[in-house]
Amino acid sequence: MLQGRDIDRAQDYNRRPLGTGPYRVVEWKAGEYIQLERVPHYWRGDQYPRIRRLLFTFIQNTNTRINQLKSG
Repeated sequence: MLQGRDIDRAQDYNRRPLGTGPYRVVEWKAGEYIQLERVPHYWRGDQYPRIRRLLFTFIQNTNTRINQLKSG
């Protein structure tokens, strides 16, 4: 997949990296969010990880970030 390629320019790979962790990248919208989903049949057992989905939202404005943290 990466043989003979510059990893810094392999955007198709960098946006959907392979790994052994409990989550996989489902969707990555640049500058907005990254959505992760738990990996089925994770090596620790099917009950792990307990959280099914994670959404990391990128918020540029510092005041907006603080207000969202305060509001839960």
